[in-house]
Amino acid sequence: MPWRHTLSILALGALSSFAGFDGRAEDAVAPPQEPADEATVSPPADVPPGLELEPATEAMLPGGALESFMESLALAGYQISPEVAEQAMLKGLIESIDPYAKLLDVSDLEDFEAELAEQESGVVPEGVTNGAAHLYRAGITDIELYGTGHLYIRLSGIHTNTGAVLADKLVEYGDGPHGLVLDLRGASGRSEYQVLRIASFFPRDMPLAFLVDYYNGRREEMLVPASMPVWTKAVAVLIDGETSGAAEALAAALSHARSVLIIGTASRGDGRLRGLVKVSAERFVYMATRRILLPNGADYAGIGILPDITLDTAEMAPHEVTPVKDFDDRPRSERVDKIRDVMLQTGSDPTVQRAISILIGLHALGKSGDEPDHASRD
Repeated sequence: MPWRHTLSILALGALSSFAGFDGRAEDAVAPPQEPADEATVSPPADVPPGLELEPATEAMLPGGALESFMESLALAGYQISPEVAEQAMLKGLIESIDPYAKLLDVSDLEDFEAELAEQESGVVPEGVTNGAAHLYRAGITDIELYGTGHLYIRLSGIHTNTGAVLADKLVEYGDGPHGLVLDLRGASGRSEYQVLRIASFFPRDMPLAFLVDYYNGRREEMLVPASMPVWTKAVAVLIDGETSGAAEALAAALSHARSVLIIGTASRGDGRLRGLVKVSAERFVYMATRRILLPNGADYAGIGILPDITLDTAEMAPHEVTPVKDFDDRPRSERVDKIRDVMLQTGSDPTVQRAISILIGLHALGKSGDEPDHASRD
């Protein structure tokens, strides 16, 4: 199919979302206006500080595409203004490349800058003391050492300082815990370089290389070195359908580490990293500018990272937990007491409960610092 017809089809699906398109010729909008002379076009608007622009995309719509689209609409009995048609084509083209892209006007940039800033540095909730604020800024929203001797850390995202703060915490707890639950459910983030740093905390037999594809033919190798690890005990990494961005890339990297199990449901399948692209003097788009490919070159977009152990929380109910105090007159082991305490701590989160149960089993078998070995995993 000729590319012009393809663009026309993409844009037809986007037309209904724009004001000013009322349908066929009898309900036509204003007639086409003469295009502005190049000399009268306003210079590009200023971009708020802090927003990094990707290289400008000069030809988002190939020459002649708009005219071809207008001709196709006229043959179908539609009449719309070129401005609405151009915006519909642009939206359709962008969404065909990146379904999570955002089309922005200059007036939207300031608010969008604040949104990006939150992604780059975690949000500190009201009432959080200064002692814990640096953890939230690093995307660490919860740290607990359970009675079973297992450390639980939840990340909301992978930010520019996540690796440094996480390393400090893992070193702080040292060899005390029997294992680690690293919760990436719902986590995102934009820093692929922090992915490399965090992945290097966990032992692997050989260096691991990911590829960053920049969509323009250039590829960059990201190497996770086989360095001295920060953490050598068993790790359960929790993921779900909302694990995306840099957090999804981290799950992919950790799936190739020793002593790591991925638990939960398949991640979102959005291995793209985004940047702000200028498409006109008054319009920008926040869209995929690069994607992360797995070591074998595979793209996990639309598929996600698949867990070693699938736990579908929609089909799971929390364990019914009776407080320990109600069993004071019954004989029980110290381990049972600890497990019940953990169930009380984790409340209604069956995924965390199951993950800790798996780590307890590995520890009982003497496997808390050894395999599972993912060297052969794609």
